[in-house]
Amino acid sequence: MNFFFILMLICISCCISFAQGDYGRKDEIDIFLTLQDRGYHTGVVTIIQDDRIGLLVKKHINRNKKQNGIPGFRIRIYSDTGFDARENSNNAITKFLKIFPEIKIHWEYVSPDYKVYVGNFRTKIEAIKLLKKVKKYFPQAFIIPDKINFPKLD
Repeated sequence: MNFFFILMLICISCCISFAQGDYGRKDEIDIFLTLQDRGYHTGVVTIIQDDRIGLLVKKHINRNKKQNGIPGFRIRIYSDTGFDARENSNNAITKFLKIFPEIKIHWEYVSPDYKVYVGNFRTKIEAIKLLKKVKKYFPQAFIIPDKINFPKLD
């Protein structure tokens, strides 16, 4: 009985190990092994692709340039209408620049509203970090989704 049980275990393990192989499937290539073996570990990877892929990437880049910005977030520190709204928006800008001179300011006038936005944030988390600091000086500040300037590439 024990001999029969051991023989069954050996047969099952052999079947499982053969099932794990890629026998008869020469059309599939393991990309990780290919990248590892090519170039003898020099870090050189050759990409072969259709030329149309490069054209699509260029088209995508040009379309983004025409949009004049990318989706992101800004913090609105001032918004008002009225006779002295322009002067008050300039005062808000001056106050903000004294406290946060390194952060970009965006001033907007859409009749009859004067609005002051600060920052160019790709994620809401980045905006929240600054909002916590800004709220000490501008308690009415809040985050809005907006089209932001393209980040500078170094």
